[in-house]
Amino acid sequence: MKNYLILIAIFASIGLFSSCNEKESTTPVIPDYSNELTQNQDLEACNMHFEGTGPGKPTRESSIEESIKKLEEAIAKLEEYLKEHPDEQAQEWLNQAKEELEAAKKSLEEGNKREAFKHLNKANRLFGAAFTKAHFPERVKEAITNLENAINKAEEYLKEHPNEKGQEAVNNAKELLEQAKEAYENGDYKNAMELVSKAHRLIAGIIRSIRYIESVGKQIENIGNELTRLSEYLSENPDEKAQKLYEEAKGAYEKAKEAYENGDYDTAQRYLNMAREFIREAHKILRIKELPCNSLEKLQTTVERLGNWMKEHPDLVSERAKEVYDSLVSILEELKKACEEGNDEKALELFRQATSLLEKLHRLLPGFDRPGKNDERPYPGNHRGGKP
Repeated sequence: MKNYLILIAIFASIGLFSSCNEKESTTPVIPDYSNELTQNQDLEACNMHFEGTGPGKPTRESSIEESIKKLEEAIAKLEEYLKEHPDEQAQEWLNQAKEELEAAKKSLEEGNKREAFKHLNKANRLFGAAFTKAHFPERVKEAITNLENAINKAEEYLKEHPNEKGQEAVNNAKELLEQAKEAYENGDYKNAMELVSKAHRLIAGIIRSIRYIESVGKQIENIGNELTRLSEYLSENPDEKAQKLYEEAKGAYEKAKEAYENGDYDTAQRYLNMAREFIREAHKILRIKELPCNSLEKLQTTVERLGNWMKEHPDLVSERAKEVYDSLVSILEELKKACEEGNDEKALELFRQATSLLEKLHRLLPGFDRPGKNDERPYPGNHRGGKP
């Protein structure tokens, strides 16, 4: 059964099913069950269609044959399903789909593609309707189960957040649920689905409130974890600016928790947004702070490559290029020392000087292969990749 539904999903993605709303004077009138599937939008077979001008348009004879073959496989699967779950109307539409499919194959053999398209469209429409009709009862049952779970969550919510109108809505939804169950047991699936949809609309506002509260609660948990990690990092890698931002974030976070506990979820969300922004700024400062020393090895490798190239191509190296190279080597030595001493401010200033000189050296050495645009660079820059 699982493989069957996967197969149907594949057909839908290539536009194999034809629309239940497409009008053909020679096609039987097929009820549109799509409106009854509001709570199960994953089942869209009745609305899928094979359009001659759409994405599923066959451009070669072999592609038409492939579509026919796949529809044959789907029909065979549905026939097996109907043996275990008989449905007279679904079976009738499926038989008609088979007839249209045979007509499509015959037209294709005769070289009449236009006629083959026509019969294939009809076959797809009929199959889509049969599939929807055959599976409709189980989808209704699933919708009833989902409604029951939603009502239970709404009742739990109202225990903590009493609301007279909300309770009235839940009580009415429970009555509709019982009516839907009764209709289902009596085989009145259409009425059962309509009752389920009506009940869902009654408690929709409560469900939205529940999801919003759950979202705020989850954010409190996540930001609390972020603050813990940031605090641990700063204890080993102190930074005055980042520490101040951490304190601001911690204060906003505590206010968010307090507002949440008091049931003021909008205020909690506002303080969470503030805390998140403070954390983001702290991370930005720490990344900039760590950049020079983390990039030192890559810088050294790049400068070493430049030095080797300059030795191999002395005729392409100007005196100015030699001066810039010597200055760059000297600054890298100072940068290495600053990193070893933990002097972050000095390291950042030296890093900026080094990257500026490296860019300048690249411009002075037009024959040197610069990193491609997808290569990992040891320094920030907006230069284009490849040879200049």
